[in-house]
Amino acid sequence: LQQLHQLALADARKRSVNTSRAVLKGKMAEQFAPLFPEFHYLPSDAKFLGDPVDYVVFSGYSEFREGLKTEHDLEVVFIDIKSGQARLTKGQQAIAQAIKAGKVRFETIRIDIND
Repeated sequence: LQQLHQLALADARKRSVNTSRAVLKGKMAEQFAPLFPEFHYLPSDAKFLGDPVDYVVFSGYSEFREGLKTEHDLEVVFIDIKSGQARLTKGQQAIAQAIKAGKVRFETIRIDIND
């Protein structure tokens, strides 16, 4: 019984380390994604959020600022980085559905800072 417990404990530790390693690799992939060839946007256009999605990319914005593109060339892209077998969370799936349904808007909020 003691030996069975020790084997189960060793297996649990191994699974824990492997899970931790996978999470760390995923976090690193999120941060370095703009440097990988799979990332088809200028890193300068990408803004890291981390949660609930990893990036909002203002595609074409850098070139727009330099006068190389017009406002018609701009696109806003929400990106989540996944590695291995990772899948979108239910929250990320809901965000993707809201975007696909056109439930996206731009707002300006003015704050009165009069002393």
